[in-house]
Amino acid sequence: MKYIITESRLNSIIENWLNENYGDLEKFNRTEFREIYLSKNGRFKFMYNLKTKRLYIVSEIWNFISNMFSLDYDETGDILLNWCNNKFGFRAKVFYRVDEI
Repeated sequence: MKYIITESRLNSIIENWLNENYGDLEKFNRTEFREIYLSKNGRFKFMYNLKTKRLYIVSEIWNFISNMFSLDYDETGDILLNWCNNKFGFRAKVFYRVDEI
């Protein structure tokens, strides 16, 4: 049986999953580089550069969301960028998937 999920409902499902699994990230500021790092269990998951407004996202999170919901690169990046901007007050404009931070 196939289910049709609206885009807004899909975004809500993904955001809820992100909040449950990554909503409690620790924040580290590197003022000399104008960067903010977000980590969980001692491992960096996101890095935001204040000057360039670039958001770097580890492939572990990216690939899970992309594969679970059959999203392409831009769809996945847009959802993660919007979540980080809303959750952590970033103003990221560009996103990148990286193997590690």
